[in-house]
Amino acid sequence: MGNVEALPTRKSQPRGPILNDSNPHHALQYSEPIRLAELSEALKRVRNPALRSAVLSFQASLEDVQGLLQFPEVMIYVEEYSSLKTALLARAIVNTKYHHRSGDPGADREMALELDRLYDAEMKKLKGNPELPRRVQFKLGHLLTSSSLERPLGSILKLSVVSLWTAAECLAKDAWEIALNELPVPLGQRAFSALSENSEPDGISKRHVEVGLLARHGFDLRGKLGTLLAEKFDFTSASGIQKAYKAAFGAEAEPLVHAITQHKLEEVEWVRNLISHLPPVCCSACGL
Repeated sequence: MGNVEALPTRKSQPRGPILNDSNPHHALQYSEPIRLAELSEALKRVRNPALRSAVLSFQASLEDVQGLLQFPEVMIYVEEYSSLKTALLARAIVNTKYHHRSGDPGADREMALELDRLYDAEMKKLKGNPELPRRVQFKLGHLLTSSSLERPLGSILKLSVVSLWTAAECLAKDAWEIALNELPVPLGQRAFSALSENSEPDGISKRHVEVGLLARHGFDLRGKLGTLLAEKFDFTSASGIQKAYKAAFGAEAEPLVHAITQHKLEEVEWVRNLISHLPPVCCSACGL
C-alpha cells in the first residue's frame, strides 16, 4: 500500500502557501505555488554547463522551500491516511473473521490481502473527490490559528523567506558572473564602464587593471572577467541586482528588471532583511 504516492500533490491543489501579514498567527494562506515545472522546462534550453549547474542549484533550493511550506499540510494528510488505515484494518479483521481464527496459519495473509483490497478501493473513491482536501484545509486553518503553534509555524515561514531570497541572490550573481566569463566582449566591456574611475584596493577600476592583479592570473583574464568584476557589484539587494544587469546587458536587461518588480522580489528582500536584522520583538510588531 503506497501511502506516499497516494498523497495529493500541489499539481492538484489550486493554491500554495504564502505569508499573510494580516493574520496575527502567521497563518499560511494560499496563492500561486512555486512553478517548478516551468523552471524544469526552461532548464532544457540551458546548454552552458556552468549556468546549468547554477540553475539546478536554484531549482533544488526552490524545492526545499516548497517542501518546507507544505510540511504542516503534509503532516495532516499523513494523519488522515493513518486514521483511514486504522478504520480499514478494523473492517478487514471483521470481514476475514480474523479474531476467531487464532492459530490459523493463513489468517494473517488473508487479512493483509483484504486490507490491501479495501485500501485500493478507498483510494479509487478518494481520487478526484474534494472531500478529503476540504477536510485537510479545514484542519490546517484550525492548526495555523493555534496560539501554541505560533512560534514553530512562524519559524517555518521565516526560514522559507530567507531561503527564497538567498536562492534568488545566488542565482543572480552566478548567472551574471558566468555570462561575463563567457562573453567578456561586449558584456565585460560594458560592466567596466560602470566602475569607479578611482584606483581601488583590489587593483581594478574603470580606467586600469593593476599589473599585480594580472600577474596573479597569469596575465590572462579570459574566462575570469566575470569572476573579477562580480565583486565590484552588489548582488545582495534587488536594486543592486538590477544595477549590475543594466551595467553589463544594457537595454537587454529590461525584461529582468521588469521581472524583479513584477514578481515582487524587492518585497521578499525587505521581509528577509526584517527577519534577519531586527530583534524578535520588532518582527512580531511587523506581523512576522
